[in-house]
Amino acid sequence: PGTSVRVSSRLLGLVQVGAFVFHLSLLSNLTKKSLYVKTDIKHQ
Repeated sequence: PGTSVRVSSRLLGLVQVGAFVFHLSLLSNLTKKSLYVKTDIKHQ
């Protein structure tokens, strides 16, 4: 039982870290897009 709990907790931790990184990359992509749009408006 102990080993299965450890494995499940590790899997949960990995999933949480993966979701966190995924959301971080999404946010960075959104901010980059908004920055690109702002620079385009300035150039025009």
